[in-house]
Amino acid sequence: MAVRWAMATWAIHLFGGGTLSLSGYGVLSMSETWWSVMGSLVASPNRRASRSKLAADIWPDKDELAARRCLATTLWRYKTRMPGGASPIRPSGDFVMLCSDTRVWIDVLAFERRAAAAIADPASLADASVRTRLARALALYRDDYLREHEGEAIALERERLRALHLDATYALAMAEATAAQWPAARTALQRLVAAEPLREDAQRLLMTAHIECGNQALAIQQFHGFAALLADELGVEPMPATLALAARIGAVRAGAPVPRDAADAAGLQATMLRVRHDLARTLRLVDRSLAMQKTRPSPPM
Repeated sequence: MAVRWAMATWAIHLFGGGTLSLSGYGVLSMSETWWSVMGSLVASPNRRASRSKLAADIWPDKDELAARRCLATTLWRYKTRMPGGASPIRPSGDFVMLCSDTRVWIDVLAFERRAAAAIADPASLADASVRTRLARALALYRDDYLREHEGEAIALERERLRALHLDATYALAMAEATAAQWPAARTALQRLVAAEPLREDAQRLLMTAHIECGNQALAIQQFHGFAALLADELGVEPMPATLALAARIGAVRAGAPVPRDAADAAGLQATMLRVRHDLARTLRLVDRSLAMQKTRPSPPM
């Protein structure tokens, strides 16, 4: 059945490996290069990038003119292959941009809109319907942003969206806990600690959620697993607040002495965790940038 472009609807999924579908045609097969163009565009401010910047990010081993030719060829080739010559990517002079109308739906943008709004206004999550919409948006995050694709813009966007997902998931869990919706809070927290196991505030809230859901054994198991992880990864003990919670739920002996330097250790541990996460993220980006620099041609002498 023919579909007029004026009525066509695109659905673009960028969390995970990337899929593109067009109403009336189903899923379309796209190349790795096309996904690199799409991923870099979505990561660009206002979903718009200059041809030179886009080409340099995708073809770092070529000089500017050759890279721009590769970009022009890619855009032309896929426009001619699309049904009716339509495409969600639109060149405009020296720029390339995404179509910004309602015919194009992108999972990343739908996710980001809800997640960013929740973090900016956590009080809005007192409304159960807002929490439901946020939970649906978080479910769009099936995997990291274009997990198998490289490029500086895509790598930076991947880390930014991952951090946004973790923070929004914690905001949802806190809101569900405040509303005494402990099963929903526990579900969100289990996803969060699976992705970020060293996040101690989430671990504490998950222990509490297990207790509120009537499962003390799971709460105790959660504490001991987390304490072992801290010892193995960082060589430190849980924070005093976590130890106090463990005593209340029976995971450790009530009144057990806390190390004399526990307060100082808690502050140091929090700093170490933040530095560890930031350093790991930075090192990944530096490694990618160095790899890209090695493939760039040397400037003429």
